[in-house]
Amino acid sequence: FSQTTASWKQWYQRRVRGRNKWATSAKELYDRSKAASSDGDDNDDDGYVKKLALSSSTGICLAFNKDYAETKADCITDVEAKWDTYISTDELPASDYLRAVLSYAVATDTEDAANWKKIQSLYLDKSTSAATKKTLAYALAQTTNSTTLHTYIEMCRNPDMIRRSDGLYILGRTIAPANKVATNITLQLLIDDWLNIYEEFATADLALPSYIKATVSQITTDKELTEVQKAFKDEEYLKSSIKSAYEGGIEKAKGNIAWIAKNKEAITDFVQSNDS
Repeated sequence: FSQTTASWKQWYQRRVRGRNKWATSAKELYDRSKAASSDGDDNDDDGYVKKLALSSSTGICLAFNKDYAETKADCITDVEAKWDTYISTDELPASDYLRAVLSYAVATDTEDAANWKKIQSLYLDKSTSAATKKTLAYALAQTTNSTTLHTYIEMCRNPDMIRRSDGLYILGRTIAPANKVATNITLQLLIDDWLNIYEEFATADLALPSYIKATVSQITTDKELTEVQKAFKDEEYLKSSIKSAYEGGIEKAKGNIAWIAKNKEAITDFVQSNDS
């Protein structure tokens, strides 16, 4: 069972990274990647760790084209400066930097979620372009504050704030994989409230299957798998497109569980070596 570099990054972001880890671990991850053998077998533990380290170290510095190993602090300083400029002038950073700056602002937000609320207001502004909204939606999901995440989820379920198809896309494709807190909340939402979600979004024929598959695909434990399967036991709601998406998500979930079990030792070692 193999995983791509992208899968390493996604798994780390969803299951390992906690508050501020996105902004603080670039140098440590880069150092770990340099320590791993450059020509290691991708299927051995060192190869897996190297992939995780390399893919997760791209963070904010990638947006500034800097060497993460030596200039991580400068990258963060640049991001903070661009955010401060936005706060004082209301002029958004250039598109090349926008995602990094806004995501950092949300990931390092204060308890009152002031940064998140400012970005939310911009998202809800009818004059904001669709392209910019896509970046804003991603940034809003980077919070690990459970109250704020629930606010975001309710926003996605309110058609007066976000149209139904966009709300489902954000729930499944943006919030669910954002970080470990967001993953847990979105999975629990699906388990607890699936039938209501189905009724709410029944007219979003194309978006609903995509949401189901994207969310179910976040499962990484047998307990989560069992709970989701129980929630979907009523076959009458699983019309063909939804059933196919659900089954695809279940297969991905089983693959996640098998992969983590196979590589548990390498993952544990990496987390213990890099977690702060």
